[in-house]
Amino acid sequence: MALWGNKDSKTASGTVRLFANGLVTGVSTSFTTEAKVNDYIKIGKDYVISGITNTTSCQVISGVVGGTITANAAGTAYTLSEKPISVTFSEVPKTKGSGQPSEVFGVDTTEVGVTQGAGHAGWVRRIAGTGGRNGRVQYETLVAGSSISGDQANDTEFADS
Repeated sequence: MALWGNKDSKTASGTVRLFANGLVTGVSTSFTTEAKVNDYIKIGKDYVISGITNTTSCQVISGVVGGTITANAAGTAYTLSEKPISVTFSEVPKTKGSGQPSEVFGVDTTEVGVTQGAGHAGWVRRIAGTGGRNGRVQYETLVAGSSISGDQANDTEFADS
């Protein structure tokens, strides 16, 4: 098992339903070929896939230590990502910053060239300032890598042009 992948967005066929116990059931999904254990699955918020039963069923845990699972209705769209798993399992969760997979983005070389201050292509944490730091943005490269592919729909944070 790799600690991180290079796909910001993976194919995510079909739709899903998430139950409060972490069971995910899908319609027209292909979990056995499109997902892996420890991939992030975003169903409203980020969760981590802890087991794959078959093409239409998997189990998830919260993407934040101590977080809860929020059930969703059937027919919900979802995304898959290979974000660094250490964001969930090795960091102390905070309101902003570490321990928050929703603030980690796969940034390719084009996005680095467009987003001033983004630093380096790879897995980048973006922290927007609040209070006296409102309007300021801090970037931290967690894993440098120019091989990031499969752009997620995060273009408000990291534009492509």
